[in-house]
Amino acid sequence: MRAPIRIGAGVLLVTAAAFFSWHFLHEREPSLLATEPLVEGNTEFALKLFARIGDTETNIIVSPYSISCALAMMHAGARGLTAQQLESTAAFPQPATNLPGLFHALDFRLDRARRTGKAELAIANAVWTQAGYNCRRDFLELITTHYQATAKSADFVYQPENVRSEINQWVDENTRHKIRGRFAPGIIDTMTRVVVVNSIYFRGTWAAVFSESATQPGEFFVNSNRTVTVPMMTQSGEFKYFGNTNLQCLVLPYRKQQFEMIVLLPRAGGRRNPSAENVPGNANFTLAELERELVADNLDGWLRAAEKIEMRATIPRFRIANRYSLKDVLAAMGIKDAFEPDHADFSGMTTATNQLFLTAVVHQAVIDVNEKGTEAAAATGEAAAGGASAQPEPFVADHPFVFLVRETGTGTILFMGQLMEPGSGEVNVE
Repeated sequence: MRAPIRIGAGVLLVTAAAFFSWHFLHEREPSLLATEPLVEGNTEFALKLFARIGDTETNIIVSPYSISCALAMMHAGARGLTAQQLESTAAFPQPATNLPGLFHALDFRLDRARRTGKAELAIANAVWTQAGYNCRRDFLELITTHYQATAKSADFVYQPENVRSEINQWVDENTRHKIRGRFAPGIIDTMTRVVVVNSIYFRGTWAAVFSESATQPGEFFVNSNRTVTVPMMTQSGEFKYFGNTNLQCLVLPYRKQQFEMIVLLPRAGGRRNPSAENVPGNANFTLAELERELVADNLDGWLRAAEKIEMRATIPRFRIANRYSLKDVLAAMGIKDAFEPDHADFSGMTTATNQLFLTAVVHQAVIDVNEKGTEAAAATGEAAAGGASAQPEPFVADHPFVFLVRETGTGTILFMGQLMEPGSGEVNVE
């Protein structure tokens, strides 16, 4: 029986970081491919992934786009049922042969939004392969051309710890020293042959910054029995808003309206009793109910129904940092064969007779939201409904809510999470 050769563990990172330049996109638009099917698929995957990892106990932050990018690079080397499972789970549009060009075109559009909106957005990819290993040239050419990945040679066989340090340094530099030691000892070893890593960083300034002098301590209702005192940021102005009997949806734009944060606040929770304020409210619609309703069609409907109105908005200042091992999550979603030594087919990645299979997908994320705006970064590495019209009611996010950061033009979700308790620290989910 052939000894399997492992693909190195995957890593996804999101963190507050200083700006680094977007260096790999061409000045001219790479193609006229319509990216709507890719964005729709990425959104479907993002919401399903969030539902899988979500619970009502902890803060969450992930970068669905970074995970999608990493899976797309793995798809470039996958064949047969392994490729089909990647396509189905990640909701990649068909025909999948267009996938590299679609990601290239979408990255161009995201970079154009960055330049127009004067935001800081950078995406970087890299692949490490064993020196002398029979990695297919067409695979490397595809991911370096369409995913702008940097190809690096490594010696996993004799110096796995040195390679691990080099990869960690790459991640550290591409997140401006906010994520350190992403690959823990033992994840990369002498049997590793390929490591694929993606990083994404975003820093946006609010279109209308919150005045720091208006930030005051306030109660955040973690649940019916517990509150914490946190800095609550407040401003009055014109916001896109939608409210129905179950939830409130507030859109906070970043400068030039090219990016936005969407805050989804369930009616249940907090100090206020919506019914007492003559506002239609369902006191039983909790965060868990919201997350069950959070599917692509509903999200699209809420955002389409949002109208610009003058209102007062209050949200907490917060920071979330998470680490995840996504192997079991992705396997439960449908990516099964990739992790099985006897079933994985990555023959599009190598001409070697030894069989490659995925050993791990690791994800880390951090987001920092304050009066000036939002700062976030991510890196992924894989080894181997209807409702009431908008009303001038206050928006007070003083209890758990869901948030998304997305590029406005394409609707690409860059980051997504939930705030259960501001200031509760980092969460590790294995």
